[in-house]
Amino acid sequence: MAVIGIDVGGTFTDGFFHSPVSGEQVSAKSPTTRPDPTEGIVAVIDRLLAQLTDTGRQDISEITVGSTLALNAVIEGRGSRTALVTTEGFRDVLEIGRESRAKLYDLDQPSPKLLVPRSRRFEITERILSDGSVETAPDLETQGPTLVAQLRECRAEAVAICLINSFIEPSHERLLKQYLCDQLPELYVSASCDVVQQYREYERTLVTCINAYVGPTMLHYLEQLERTLASILPSAAVRITDSTGGAVTARAAGRRPVLTVMSGPAAGVAGAAALSREQPDADRLLAMDMGGTSCDVTVIRGGVPETTSVVAVADFRFILSAVDVNSIGAGGGTVAWVDRAGLLRVGPRSTGSSPGPACYGNGGQEPTITDAHVVLGHLVADEPLGGTIAIDVTAATEAIEKNLATPLGITVLAAARGVLQIADAAMQQALESITVRRGLDPRDFDLIGFGGAGPLHAASIGRSLGVRRTIIPRFAGALCAMGAVWSPERYESSLSLLTLTARIDGVALSGLVAQLCSKALSPVNGADHSAFDTKVRADMRFVGQGSTLPITLHGFDDEDFTERAHGDFLKEYQDVYGYVLEDHPSEIENLRVVMTKRTNQIGLQVATVGHQVATSEPWQASFDKPELESCELWRLTGNRRLPETVVGPAVILGEGSTAVIYPEQKVLQDAQGNLIISY
Repeated sequence: MAVIGIDVGGTFTDGFFHSPVSGEQVSAKSPTTRPDPTEGIVAVIDRLLAQLTDTGRQDISEITVGSTLALNAVIEGRGSRTALVTTEGFRDVLEIGRESRAKLYDLDQPSPKLLVPRSRRFEITERILSDGSVETAPDLETQGPTLVAQLRECRAEAVAICLINSFIEPSHERLLKQYLCDQLPELYVSASCDVVQQYREYERTLVTCINAYVGPTMLHYLEQLERTLASILPSAAVRITDSTGGAVTARAAGRRPVLTVMSGPAAGVAGAAALSREQPDADRLLAMDMGGTSCDVTVIRGGVPETTSVVAVADFRFILSAVDVNSIGAGGGTVAWVDRAGLLRVGPRSTGSSPGPACYGNGGQEPTITDAHVVLGHLVADEPLGGTIAIDVTAATEAIEKNLATPLGITVLAAARGVLQIADAAMQQALESITVRRGLDPRDFDLIGFGGAGPLHAASIGRSLGVRRTIIPRFAGALCAMGAVWSPERYESSLSLLTLTARIDGVALSGLVAQLCSKALSPVNGADHSAFDTKVRADMRFVGQGSTLPITLHGFDDEDFTERAHGDFLKEYQDVYGYVLEDHPSEIENLRVVMTKRTNQIGLQVATVGHQVATSEPWQASFDKPELESCELWRLTGNRRLPETVVGPAVILGEGSTAVIYPEQKVLQDAQGNLIISY
């Protein structure tokens, strides 16, 4: 049976098909449709199947979808009308926050936006103490009707429940959730004990509110997606990528939609990590995913991407296990403009898929990064973007001339070259922020450039960073969709312990782990625990610290369990910070289990590219100077491959993306069709 991966981006929806039996692989692309992304998904599936000869719709056993729907809802403020129910006296936790300021010395900066205004924040009388004992139980017979009336009056579409100390004892939250579900069945109800059972009141309240805020939108989308896919792919199980680079069932995503906030970038990272495990000597990798609206960068070591437990989106920082991605507003549709001081600027605003860059011929008038590539000869007019969008060279030239070249008093080529230099500098700075600023040397890493626009910039940025090699995947434009196929089914659960490591009882801890495993798999009907690999991690710190390090725990029954856990923490602390506090005690803040379903990853390896050797064509493009020069144009579509080695300058058309090779750079193609660029 075959599998399909889908990535719904801000500009394009990408698809990737793989048959583990035949090894056949194809990719496809279609503009993302708004407001209903399922239309674009169906279009991509149709284009994938149209390329196949021996596979029908009934042969697709699984489809995994990644989406930026939840992320965009938070960024653009298009979530549901949400209310908050909390313990009496804690109504303003959301507004107080952490009292942090984005610009410390700007006295005029506006206050961060609130997901839930004070008029929709309600209190109930109840109290659980810090040790988990009940001081005051909620009296829903007297308080319940008033609360229901308040929620109806404020026309809430979703409600978040976050009671004080419920991370220790969640019984009051569960009681209140059941009451509201019975009284207001049309409401989407999110309780913090079901979202993240960890301490820190503001962060826990915020992530619960975000889960409720995006809940109805995601639930409607997932229900529609399942209905649509069931009608066209009757045998396919539907999975949704999450923020960790794994995947969950659609039911699990509906219960905890906040898990999908970073699913789009995470799928690309999962694809890059999988490729790094197949590439010889690619154990240290910098991943650069440049699409239509943004560029996401992350570090991958030993085939495993860096992760974080805190995610920043718009004005919000909240608890969420996710790949550690740094995002900037630099994509193919990012707008270039001249400010009031007469300086050339690039981003962060994007034209999206509609109207899109001027070269789309769809009415767009503003110059973008894609238009700059068209003017410089990096994109070929007779190769439609995404296989469907014809390139309008004249429109791109006019947009850059009118909006950039004329105001700046320079040539069109110089303006276009300037756009790329600024974009490259921004992406290089983003990559340095996750390496140099963390004590890592980029020269020890390879760079992998993917996404629709990543291969256009990767060779230039890799040269500036001084990386060992730059890798352009064969399906670079669809690597996020490929990563969705590679994403293993993965579930996670956690709780706060706040206990000294020396006082931990390993046997008792194993009992907590068993409870967390059951909770993690609760969204999966009839889940077989033995089909999952389980990892237990602890967020550890020195007593008195505010930040933690993730440490893997094992051997709970061993006599030296606590000493080994403390020793592992000291070693990790030394590696990260360069010193340790030898005589200072450590403590476990949170306990976390990660359950990953075992799959046959061998069947998902990239197939070997064919042996039909491509021939070059003469071409004119601009590289390091604002002038056109002669170069080679190679077309690698249709399973073609390069000769032994190609020396730049060159433009290489691949499967859904184009790579720009600068003078004196050497390119060879490996057995799987990936381009390996050396300097």
